[in-house]
This record gives sequence, structure tokens and C-alpha cells, in this order.
Amino acid sequence: MFIHKLLYENAEKYPDHIALEFNGESISYKQLYKLMISAAIKLKKLGLTSEDKLLIFAPNSPEFVIAFFSSMYLGSIVVLADTKYNQELKNIIIENKLKFIVTDEFYTQKIDKVFNSMSQNERKLMEDMNTILTSQLRECSNEIDLSIEPGHKELDDEALILYTSGSRGTPKGVINTNRTLYEALCNYQQTVPITSSDRLVAVTPFFHSYAMGSCMLAGLGSGATLILQESFQPKKIIRLIEKEKATIFHGVPYMYSLINEQYQQELQDFESLKLCVSAGGALSRSVAERFYELTHKVIHQEYGSSETGTISINLNESVDLNILSVGQALKNVQVRVTNMIDQDVGLIEVKNKGHSKGYLGKEQFGCDWYSTGDLGKIDSEGYIYILGREKRMINLSGLKVDPSEVERVIASHDGVAEVLVRGLEHEDFGEIVEALVVRKNCILEEINLIDLCKKNLALYKVPKLIRWVDELPKTSLGKVRNGH
Repeated sequence: MFIHKLLYENAEKYPDHIALEFNGESISYKQLYKLMISAAIKLKKLGLTSEDKLLIFAPNSPEFVIAFFSSMYLGSIVVLADTKYNQELKNIIIENKLKFIVTDEFYTQKIDKVFNSMSQNERKLMEDMNTILTSQLRECSNEIDLSIEPGHKELDDEALILYTSGSRGTPKGVINTNRTLYEALCNYQQTVPITSSDRLVAVTPFFHSYAMGSCMLAGLGSGATLILQESFQPKKIIRLIEKEKATIFHGVPYMYSLINEQYQQELQDFESLKLCVSAGGALSRSVAERFYELTHKVIHQEYGSSETGTISINLNESVDLNILSVGQALKNVQVRVTNMIDQDVGLIEVKNKGHSKGYLGKEQFGCDWYSTGDLGKIDSEGYIYILGREKRMINLSGLKVDPSEVERVIASHDGVAEVLVRGLEHEDFGEIVEALVVRKNCILEEINLIDLCKKNLALYKVPKLIRWVDELPKTSLGKVRNGH
């Protein structure tokens, strides 16, 4: 099924039920469908066709949802990217030959900065690009004639390019079709009990595959209400969950850690929550146990990737089992362990109809088994345990950093002789980025490398700790020892 039809079906089934709540505004499913069609009319008038790509570069809001579904309706290809990207955004704009960007006033400054960093030839390629403010998407919402034909696309044509650092290094565009998105959604809906009576806190950014699939699409596909939040502020989220009687919260580990710090047991009540989900990184025992002690709610681990969609979720009510295991595979998802390195530990592979088509400009994945790059095991009841990575990656609360990408930037400085970037364990964030640097001379200061990284990388990739060393740790063969 085409993803945009979710809104049509629920506008018919639940016309007056609230689909979105945001800053005091409530939008019903019927209203959301009209807003989608209205925005599609505007985008079509601006020249958007089924052959074009449209980047949504904005935080969670009704306009994000409207832009997503109206673009899908027209058959154009939606591109999603982390709003923390800097120079990475330049590469995304160029390799997709983008003609349309939907953003808000805040992020237009970043986009302008990226354009100013382009060469004359690069700017010439982008001279026809339209930047559309999110506020403009509602300008024609009162038009009487809302009839517009959907774009002519097949189910297996490209529908979404989602940029991820994921398990494969620097940001790459992961391609999904309407079919793969719908199959992944069906897998989730058949496994996780979300209904039209649910109220989902939608604060994890939709440009991440986890929030887009498990929260936005699963919520709207089930006729539920999304309580949209542009950013995570722990005190505000705690009050919102209680006041709005939220029933489902999709977060990442560091969010739960900050909630623990701000939660006042004698004053606050999470009684309405029936499901707290965590994904994007390992859930620490201290965070999970403290959350349960404060709220009497279990944090349920979820596991997946942009390439595969959601792979598993742990719906067991045991706190301990949810700390140890990311749960059992979703319906219609197969998981196996191969290339054993121990008696029962090996490389985790997954196979399902909801996995993505492949990387932009690369060979397609096909329908065979996909290697996640994670090491783990599966017990007799089908519970999956993640025990490490096949390749070195740094995981900052679900945001993946390729050490080699950061190393290339730091090594480009004239004052650097050698550099090794690695992850350091951190209780709240899982890991932080550390750089070991051998200087050519003592003139080089930490601020020089930090500024260089900020100019070329998303802020979360910038090292939190830079250590000057006389030499890098080496193996007996003289190779840099890059383990943790």
C-alpha cells in the first residue's frame, strides 16, 4: 500500500479523532488529511513532481508530518537528514540534486551557511532550488477545491531516502519504497499493541528511522494521537506525560537518564503509561533500575536500524530481561546468528520484507540476509542479546559516529602527526568521542581542533575529550590499536 493512504483511511475511519497535538493546537485526522492535500497542491504549484526529491530539514511538528505525507502523495522522493548535520548537509544536497527543501526559519541560517561554503560550480548546480518554510505549507489550507491526483508511482519505486551514519560509517542515504515502508509498518503493528486510544509522546526526532517508523508511522497508522515536541526537555516531558495522560513513550537511553534526574516520586505520576520504549543504544542497568524504582514502569528495549527497520522488541515485563535483551524478532522478521566467534555468539543477520532497498548510488541489498554488524546470541525462547560490534563504531545515545570520519578531519590539520578516535564509556550517553592526538609541535591547542571539527562535522561528532599523547597505542605488528 502507498504510505500516504494511511491518512485517507484514518480520515474516513476516525474523522474527528485527534491525530496531532502541538503547542495547544489539536488537529483531527480529517483536518490532517485536508492539510496534506492542501500542501500537495501548493508544492505542485511550486513545481514539485514525482521525479523530484524534497528534503525535510526540521524538528518534529505538524508541518513535518504534512510535508512528509504530501510529498509522498505527489510521488516525489522524501529525503530526511539529521538537523545537526553541517558539512554533511552539503554533500546530501549535492548528491541528491535537491530542488526543494522544507525547513523552518531557524534552520534556514544553517542552510544559507552551507550554500556559502559551496564552490561556484556547486552553487550553479543548485541555482533552481526552492526553500519552503514550514509556515508556508498551511497558506492555502482554506482552498475550496482540494482535488488533486496522486503522483504516478509504483509500489517499488523509491519513496524515501533516510540519511544515517548507522553501522556503516559516514552518512549514507538508505532507500525505502512504499512497499518496504508499509511492510515494516505491518511488522511493527502486528507485534506492538498500539490502538486508536493511545497517546504517543513524539519527541525523538522523526528524521531518525526509529522515531519515524515506531512512533510517527505506527502511531498515525493505528489512528492514535501524536503529542508532538520539537525538543527534549526532561522537566517539560515529565509534566506532559502526566498532564496529557500519555500512554506510549519512545525515547533513547539518555532521555531516560535525564528523566530519572528530574523525576520527583512524591509529586509525579506516570500511571497512564502502558509502554516505555528505548532504542538507539544499550540501556544501562542503573538507568533502567532507577526508572523502575521511581515510576514502576519497565523500559522495553527495541532494536533495529535504518537499513532493516525494526528488528525486535522486548515486551516482557521483567526489568532484568529488558536490560539484558533487545527482545524477540517482530512478526514476519527472521533473525539468525552466523560466523560464530564463540559457542553461541556470532554475527547477527536479519531478513524481512520491510528492509530497505539499498544505499543511494550503491548496489541494492536484494532479498537475502542482511548483516547488522552486531555480535550477539539468541536463546531458546528467541530473545536476542547484543554483545558487541563487528567493526568499531561510537554510539552516542543512538547517534552513530564513524571514528575514521573524525580522524580524517583532525588529521587534515597541519599540526597533527597522528590521531586515533575512539569511544569512551559514559553512563548517560553510552559513549563519548575521545581523540588521542600526537602533535608535531606544542603550538597546537585543543580549541584549534575543536573549531576544525565543528566546521566540518555535526556537533555530536566533535570530540568531547582530546588527549595529547607522545605516541598512539600500537600492536606488535606496528598497527594502531583502535579498540576501546
